[in-house]
Amino acid sequence: MNNNINLPYFQHIDTTLGLKYLNGNKKLYLKILNNFLDRYKNLRIEELNSEELKDTIHTIKGLSSTLGMVSLSSLAKIIHNTYNREKLFEFSKSLALVIDELQTELKDNKRETILIIDDISDDIDILINFLGDKHDIIVALDEID
Repeated sequence: MNNNINLPYFQHIDTTLGLKYLNGNKKLYLKILNNFLDRYKNLRIEELNSEELKDTIHTIKGLSSTLGMVSLSSLAKIIHNTYNREKLFEFSKSLALVIDELQTELKDNKRETILIIDDISDDIDILINFLGDKHDIIVALDEID
């Protein structure tokens, strides 16, 4: 399943563990990693009130565990279970490392969308076969479609 997708190497993320939880679905794994990045790249932990902090830590604990972010998950678990606010600085640093790594490694993995406008099905098939693995393809048979 999705074995033709190459995952980047991560220093702070165990992709093997993450893929285990997602039954080897690399496409879904990358989608969740990108969603994690989009959701938490601008997070300012110090600006959260107690309830927001509790909810955010709980969510990150689950997501980071599922994605194989072992160190981040462990820190989130400690903070969530013991309300250990002293670990927040360490957690913030760990989250920043993961976010930086995701931004660096996933920027090249964003799929571009290509619109193919052609009324010859053989040409469309050739282009889809050639481009479809690395790009999202939209097909129209004419300029009106």
